[in-house]
Amino acid sequence: MMRMASCSSKNYGALSGFDTTDGPTVTGDTHYLDAELKKRRPSDTTWNNDKQKACWVFYANPFSLKVPEINDLALELWLEVLSTSKEKITADCIKEIAIASAVTGGKWLVYSPRDTVDEEWAKIAKATVEGKLGTASKVATVHAGQVSGRSSNLHVMCVYTEDFTDKEDVMRVEKGLRALGITGTLRYKPDIYTHFNIYYGNKYGIKATIYESKDKNKEKKK
Repeated sequence: MMRMASCSSKNYGALSGFDTTDGPTVTGDTHYLDAELKKRRPSDTTWNNDKQKACWVFYANPFSLKVPEINDLALELWLEVLSTSKEKITADCIKEIAIASAVTGGKWLVYSPRDTVDEEWAKIAKATVEGKLGTASKVATVHAGQVSGRSSNLHVMCVYTEDFTDKEDVMRVEKGLRALGITGTLRYKPDIYTHFNIYYGNKYGIKATIYESKDKNKEKKK
């Protein structure tokens, strides 16, 4: 089964986590997927009623188990740490909460400019549906600059894995992305960081991503 076209009314700045709104569920095949990719191109927001509202186009790996979303236990543990901890909150602390509450999903963050996002997204979506990447993938149809007024024309794509503590699997997906021709620096962020508002420059001083993949081909050309 594939889920897709999940739209959110949040602004782009809030879109770093799993969209909790499920879009239509369809049984997909390669021909249907090709048609949908042409219809819902992330570079073209005319099919979205509100062009200034971010819309995620989402595909799940039909061979993968669903990754648990944030749950009450994770929130309870987090609130307990915030209210009782006398020491500095660390990445290890959040990792312990993630494991204890089984909220271990995470995602590779892939940034693509508007002129190449359709092609790169098509590759990622097809590989996801074929079970060659992680648990799911999604792309934002509205780029950062379009909403925030910044100069960036980059779209973000999230490629999910089941367990951020399983580095071997995380790097397997990274290799899969590189095999598709995805270039540039990739960074990996646990979902629980998103749920706990661990972004760049957060007040805890925690780095917002835990893995990084440099583009080796670009480094060789330097």
